[in-house]
Parts: sequence; C-alpha cells; structure tokens
Amino acid sequence: MWFAVNIYGNMYKMVSVDITGRHIISPTGDAPKGWKYCPDCVKNWPERSHHCPLCDVCVLKRDHHCFFAGYCVGYHNHRYYVAMVFYISVAAIYGNIFNFEFVRDVKGELGIWGILSFLLPHVGFLFGGDDFYVTGITMLTFIGFYCSSCFFGYLEFR
Repeated sequence: MWFAVNIYGNMYKMVSVDITGRHIISPTGDAPKGWKYCPDCVKNWPERSHHCPLCDVCVLKRDHHCFFAGYCVGYHNHRYYVAMVFYISVAAIYGNIFNFEFVRDVKGELGIWGILSFLLPHVGFLFGGDDFYVTGITMLTFIGFYCSSCFFGYLEFR
C-alpha cells in the first residue's frame, strides 16, 4: 500500500504541476540573447525550453515526454518524476522477489526443467509437467519479471 500511495501520489503531482512557465514575462520583438523564439507557441522562451509536439506546449528545461504518465517532464515536475520512478523500481523488485519465492515453493526445487518452464510457462503445461494452477502462477510471475525488465530497460535507454 505504501508503494501504491507514493507512486500514484507522485504521478498526480507530476501531472498537476504547471510545466509551461506561463507566469514568465517574455520579451516581445526579436528574441534577446539567451532566449529563443518558438513558432508553434508564437512566443519567446528562455534557454533550454523545448516545444513538445505531443503536449503542444513549450516546457521549461524539458527532459522528455513520459509515456507512463502521459505528460512532459520538465523543470517544475522533475522531482516528482524521479520519486515516482524510484518507488516503481523498488515496488517491482519487492514484488518480484516475494512472488518468485512463492513460485519456488509451489513448483519445488528449480532444476533444468523448472527453469525452462519458468522461462516458457506454457511448455510445462503442454508436456504435462505442471497443472493449470502452477502454469497460471508461473505465467504471472514471468509477466511480472518481463514487465519489470521492460521498465528498467526503458529507463536505461531513454
């Protein structure tokens, strides 16, 4: 419950904070030194501001567009993004460790057959090594590990 409250709380704060910098009074006319002109917003913006084509706004110190939250990460909400990612990572590790222990208790000792049926859950069911219950638990565990690895891979290569 602690992880869910922190993940969703930080996600809410991330999307509720104004990232556009509408409160900044921008100079009119030619863009002064250190400022740049955004033709989409028709306004001068400070340095390191970038226009997001998905949100259709200029974001101060734009880092990236987060597809998990569906919102841009910028100057005003970066700390909420980092906290959200931290709690997602810890919750994924926590859940996968305890789920793996449960699967090991249900399946017994993991030899070659156990590892193969863990990596390919349907193989154990097709060859009669596992019943429907054990196959379902193994599939859910595999999906949990797979989703966690995709999340960590997304963070690594973004």
